[in-house]
Order: sequence, then C-alpha cells, then structure tokens
Amino acid sequence: MKREMHNLEAERALLGGLLQEGGLDELRYLQVTADEFYRPEHKQLFKLIKLMSKGRLPGDDDLVSLVTVADRIGRSKTHEMYGGVAYVLGLPEYCPSVTGMSQYSSILRGHYNSRLIASALDLATRSLLNDGEVDPQDIIAQIRAVSSQLLLDNDDSLDHAAQVSATENSIMEGIDRRAKIEAGELDESAFGLLTGFSEYDKMVGAVSGGHITYMCARPGMGKSASMLAEVDIYLRQGKRVGVVSLEMGVEQLHRRLICMRASIDMGKMQRHDFEGNDIARIFDTTGDLLDIKNLQVCAQSGMTVAQISAQVRKMEATMGGIDVVFIDYYQRIQGLDRRMGRREQLEMISTDLADLSHEMDTPITVLAQLNRDCDKREKTGFRPIVTDIGNSDGPNRDGDLIVLIHRPSVHASDAQLAEMSVSERRAMEWIIVKNRHGMTGTVKLEFTGEFQQIKEIKLEL
Repeated sequence: MKREMHNLEAERALLGGLLQEGGLDELRYLQVTADEFYRPEHKQLFKLIKLMSKGRLPGDDDLVSLVTVADRIGRSKTHEMYGGVAYVLGLPEYCPSVTGMSQYSSILRGHYNSRLIASALDLATRSLLNDGEVDPQDIIAQIRAVSSQLLLDNDDSLDHAAQVSATENSIMEGIDRRAKIEAGELDESAFGLLTGFSEYDKMVGAVSGGHITYMCARPGMGKSASMLAEVDIYLRQGKRVGVVSLEMGVEQLHRRLICMRASIDMGKMQRHDFEGNDIARIFDTTGDLLDIKNLQVCAQSGMTVAQISAQVRKMEATMGGIDVVFIDYYQRIQGLDRRMGRREQLEMISTDLADLSHEMDTPITVLAQLNRDCDKREKTGFRPIVTDIGNSDGPNRDGDLIVLIHRPSVHASDAQLAEMSVSERRAMEWIIVKNRHGMTGTVKLEFTGEFQQIKEIKLEL
C-alpha cells in the first residue's frame, strides 16, 4: 500500500491553530509556506491569513481572528476557493492547542518533500515509458539530485534516504517490466489496467493504483453502459472488481450485464418477452456470472465517502484484494457536514475520493452527471465540455482523467435519424478532456443501445 503524501488532518489543525489566539505568534517560528499545503482551499486560506496579518488587504486592521477571517470570506464572491465560511468556522476544532502547531508543520513539510520526490519520479518514469530512449542511470541521477536537496533541508534524513532507495528500486522494476514486454514475456497490462479499446488505451495508457477517472454524461448517453463495459472487460481479464451503486439496484445491474454478455434486447428483458434461443443464452450467461468470484456489488443510496470506503474495504477482504472500483455516481454521494452548501460538500467528496484511491492504492472510476448547458450548445453539436460537470469543480481539480461521453444521435430529430446510417445512429464518443499523464482527444466507439454493448470501431485501411 502506498505511503500517503499528504495529511489533511494536520493541514486543518495548523490552519485551525492560526485562527486561535496566539496562533500567528507561533507562525513566526514555523516558516510554513503555502506550497506545503496539499488541498487547494488550504493553500488559499493560508495565503489570505498571511496577507491579512501583514495588513496588505483593503480594510484590514491589526486583528486577525476566526471572526474577521470568516467575515472577509463571507463577503467575498469567491468564498468557495477557501472551502466556504462553514468549513473555515469548523477548523479550530481540529487544533486542541496552538502549542502543537510545530508538530503539524513538521508533518506538512515531510509530506511536501515526499511529493517533490514523487513528482520527479513520475516525470522520469513517464519519459522512460513513452520513448524508451532515456538512460536509466540518467533518470536515477535526476531523482538523486532532487532528493539530495530535500535531505539537506530536513532532519528526518533516514526516512528520506529510504524513500530515495525505494524510488530507485521502483524505476529499475519498471525497466525490467519494459524489457519483458519488448521480449514478449509480458503485455502492457504489466503497468496497470487496460480496457482493450486500442485508441483509448493508446491515449490513456495503463491505469494503476491511486488513479481517479471521472466518466461524465447527460442522462441517456450511456454512462452506466460505459461503466459495465469496462467492468465486463476487467472481469474477463481476471481482475477483482468492486462496484458501488448509489442509483441502480443489484438486480438491475446484473440484468444489464446479462443483456450485454448474451446480446439480449433490454426491452425484451423488461417485458420478459423472449424468443428463439434467448432463454438458453440468458441461463448460460447467468451460469457464467455465478462462477465469477472476482466481482462484488454494493447497491445502497445516500452513502457518504466514509461508508463507501467501508464497503470497498469489505469487498477487498472478501476477494483477497481489489484491482479496480467503480462508483455510480458522484452527485448522489452524501456529504458529512450538513452545514455546508451542496457545492462545498461535493468539493470535499471529490478530495476524499482521491484520498481513498491513494490510501487503497487502487484505481477508482467515478460516474458523474453533466448539467443541461451542453443541451443548449446546438452550434457545436451539443458536445459537452469539462465545465458542464454538475455543481462542482472537484473532478477537474482532483481527477487524473476526465472522460465526457457523447452520442450525436441523442439530439437528432426524427427526420435526421431517418437519414442516418446504422453506424451513425450508434456512434459514441469518449472525449478525454483531461489526462494528467497522457494525451487528450476523442475516441470513436459504437454503442448498441438495445444490448447495452460498446465496441471499438475498426478503421478500414
């Protein structure tokens, strides 16, 4: 399991201390910087407190306190960038005494240094895997150059020395896997999960632990079908899959999976109006599903991230591990603090989901709903954009990958549909608008709605 590279409790405690009497006096001895905070809202709040303490904002007096900071944030049009007034007012609860702020700042500094090392490793590893032309010793030298400076700045040298050693080992293991792939002894999945959709995998690459993907669409575009297509692919690869559904029940999910695998019309499944060998195919498929031991499904509405985490860990224990988690869907997850507005809750939920993925060292795919703005965008073919994600900026901030699902035929009139070919009516696009570790672009797929099947389009040469 990966070592965490941030501690939100320590960040909240340090900020809570600054908002208490005597907190700013402690700050003078700590030499904390905004960059050491992981959460963006914490960075902005720390900057605001520093500016107010130095009298650099209009209307400031000499007093910086919980009341004055909350008042300034409440009067700001951009109060959400600080986490919101309710969130800020609750921060002092995380800091029992300002005398502990030194310890909190040390925790922040340690995690910040860890992120610097990890960033250098990420850049070096991606360079190696993309072209294979970088000398491994040059990469290791780069890591050592970054980490050596960190060792000089931090007393906890033994811990960082161990991190550097682990970094070198990780790089060399990656080099060894790459050599085995080139020799035909392994395939690309040695670096993580692959969907089997070649163009998508080419853009995204192999997905591994700590990776958050958001798959977003308007209703009826195929979010659930896209999720189940990936679930089916990973099951066939022998991966251990967990599904948390806050919308559909377990039976509905299984019915869709049966239709997908057996090529059964969803309408017939709803009416129980079968013909030919439909029933035989259904029972063959249900028999196959009964034999599957690497799938766990939890269907329950109104869950919080903490409850989702508990369910996922239960799945992990049941299957002896877990390779990928799907959550359907983002806007149905409940927030813990009812004092917050819904937008603030969703921002926190997004951060907590990213934390869960890192803690479990497991990739998580989260479905999300888009708002109606894309339905008004007729001039651009009703194509969605990243700002259409409903009521939250969290996915764009915390997500490693954002995929917007679009089907042009959904907005077509009856007359336009009559003129479309079968392939045009089935056209589906996975629009990759954010990819922290690779390319963006559009992947063309074919969606057969009656069977809930998604297939790759084979281009003719």
